[in-house]
Amino acid sequence: MAKRDFIPNDDGSLASLLEQFAAGAATYATPLGFAAADLAAFDADATAFRYIFIHQQSLKAAAQQYTSWKNALRDGGNGTSVAAPVYPPVPASVPPMVMPGVVSRLRAAARRAKASPNYSEAIGNALGIEGAEVPATDSISVQPELTVSGEANITCFWRLGSHL
Repeated sequence: MAKRDFIPNDDGSLASLLEQFAAGAATYATPLGFAAADLAAFDADATAFRYIFIHQQSLKAAAQQYTSWKNALRDGGNGTSVAAPVYPPVPASVPPMVMPGVVSRLRAAARRAKASPNYSEAIGNALGIEGAEVPATDSISVQPELTVSGEANITCFWRLGSHL
């Protein structure tokens, strides 16, 4: 059965996946053949991405506050005072930044793990690299849904099991 892509669509979930993979890779390093340098790279990717994601969210919230403040200053607001925005504090420590491409590196590491003779679906689940199964489409019960409006002469052909 086919599986969905294991890479999530939102950055918060991606940050969690990178952390899950880094932690799981440390547990399964020997059977999967990951070296200490690989584990350090996985951890660096997860740490850097989480840091950037959190800081970006903080800056995004500050940008929304500044926009509200600017609009109130410009337009007068709705009679209520708008507090001046506060710039988010800069974190005390910044982790080392990594080269761009954490997703492509994660995909490459997942391919390496899955190519190992010691890989199992249980290990893949622990690493977060097993996508959810996609249910098979029942081609017998599939029914087209067609909505037409207007004044036109339209002919629509549909044959079960074919796509025109």
